[in-house]
Amino acid sequence: MRILAAILFMGFSQISLAEIHELKFSRVSQSNDIATCQDFILDAVEEFKFQTGIHVIDSGCKLSDSTLGKYDATIIYQADAAVSRTSSYYSSVYSSSFYDNLDECRSQLRDQRQLFTIATDLKPLASYCMVDSSSLSKRWATRVDGIGQTASRPSVIGTMIRGSIITPREVISNFTDAAEDYGFYIFENGIVNSGSIGKLVLRVYTTEHFSFHEYTEMQYGSPQNCANAAIEVRTALETTDKPTVSFCTKNSNSMTTLHVTSFINTTNPQYVFKATELTTNYTSQQSCQQAADNISLNALDIFGAICSGSNQNYKIHLFSN
Repeated sequence: MRILAAILFMGFSQISLAEIHELKFSRVSQSNDIATCQDFILDAVEEFKFQTGIHVIDSGCKLSDSTLGKYDATIIYQADAAVSRTSSYYSSVYSSSFYDNLDECRSQLRDQRQLFTIATDLKPLASYCMVDSSSLSKRWATRVDGIGQTASRPSVIGTMIRGSIITPREVISNFTDAAEDYGFYIFENGIVNSGSIGKLVLRVYTTEHFSFHEYTEMQYGSPQNCANAAIEVRTALETTDKPTVSFCTKNSNSMTTLHVTSFINTTNPQYVFKATELTTNYTSQQSCQQAADNISLNALDIFGAICSGSNQNYKIHLFSN
């Protein structure tokens, strides 16, 4: 009897080690669309059991916010420890909602699942479009979740923009190309042009945290003059260790601002370039350019000297390492 009791005690002890855990998926659908949430959780449960072999006790959908009308989905399972999860969604001060409607968002999910696997080496557990009522301009955000931890994790690189970006598609393309040299993926992007203040947001997979390093002190009287200066800056910075991206924004005061940007590792900051505005004021573009050319020819460790300004107010900006 003592042996039997010991065996039973050991068995119950092992069973008691398995605890109840919850795996939640937030904002799966709107209040008038519970069917979408129900279909989602059924597929998620099957994939969860297939990938982990863990016993699922229950699953379902719940209206989590009656005011905003959002359904959350939950998987309740029993295991010795909670499963770890990696999600493509990263909450930040910059909105991650880039889609105006649900159909547009859903059309991106297949590509987002593939990028998730490439960047994290994890198999997707579930993917869906999140309701985001906090965004002022967009309502839907993609989300892909996988089981496990990975070195390459989602993050957001964002900045506020003075005015509206004149060539948004070109800017995003240039940032996407530049990201490869910094060793991370841009998997979604968003530009909000809203008059005096806009936003540039990049959702990325990265092993380290990056932000923008920006220089925005160069202004011009016309978009064309800014575009010409942007070409000059790109040419001057071609020899930097890492690529830069230059673009122009149209401001509410009719001026155009040149943005010279690069990525910077916030853990180990190493600036790609340094920019300095000189104090001397020139009354014409020609006199400013002559002085800038002399500096470029004679100064050491200078990538370039570029003029900015309008009317009778021009200054030189030095770009150095």
